Amino acid sequence: MKELLLEKFDEDGRFIYYHPTASVKIFDFELEKSECDINICKKLDRIEVAPILTNYLEWLTLCKDKVSDYFSSKLGERLPEDWFENIEVYSASLTFITLEDFGAAINFGESIFLTI
Repeated sequence: MKELLLEKFDEDGRFIYYHPTASVKIFDFELEKSECDINICKKLDRIEVAPILTNYLEWLTLCKDKVSDYFSSKLGERLPEDWFENIEVYSASLTFITLEDFGAAINFGESIFLTI
């Protein structure tokens, strides 16, 4: 993955808020830059965060099995084979508190198509 460039759009007493300057992929779904917030604690340098952020985004792009397994276990049933292809990612917010403490809140939904 190429280096992700960030554009500051806000800040408060604890975080600086960025949008990527280009679209990013989450769960293999492309998000426009305004649909992805990256929140970095002011105690961190964004240059330090960059390689971790890049690796984390690569992992989020490739974690189809983890997401499917999670929802399958929560529902207590096997998901349809094409379940993952029917989801749509609406937005993502990635937060870095320290270099070891970071995570993401990802908003997505499932499209349900009735076959008659």
